[in-house]
Amino acid sequence: MSAWSTMPSEAFLRERLRLRHRANRFRGFSGFVGADLLTVASIFPLLMHEPVEIREASPEINCYAHAAGVSQWMQCDCGNSFWPEGVTRSVRWQAYAEAFQALGFRIAAQPVAGRETVALYADKFGICSHAARHLNGHRWESKLGANPWVLTGHSLQSFECRYGQVSCYLQRKSA
Repeated sequence: MSAWSTMPSEAFLRERLRLRHRANRFRGFSGFVGADLLTVASIFPLLMHEPVEIREASPEINCYAHAAGVSQWMQCDCGNSFWPEGVTRSVRWQAYAEAFQALGFRIAAQPVAGRETVALYADKFGICSHAARHLNGHRWESKLGANPWVLTGHSLQSFECRYGQVSCYLQRKSA
């Protein structure tokens, strides 16, 4: 049985998300200068044991755009950003899954070779916190916020300390 007698309100979840973004700024998470593996590993300690590479990427896109392979994407809590038409704006992972479905993805039980696969993370409140793109085997790739780089080759578990658990996988045919 859930610790919540009722689901938290959307307003409560949005405020939690706003506070998380604010706390991340103070921890140095948003806006690293000269990213290196030690800096990243201080936030994601499990990365120290993984063959991760850091490469540069546009600071203009976030993890959702990177995972979907599009040039702009959404933060549902920002009114002027892209959000697929017909999909309810919400911070809940289910709304993000619907948004990916509007781009041709389908819910999947696990990654399958030959298909683009995205993993959505959510915290204990169900707030969508991150999206990672599958590479091969057990390796994934992630764009970290507005930072100008991408982490390549990490496991899903290496991000759980920061982002929560994988809430779902989404897939579409590879281009």
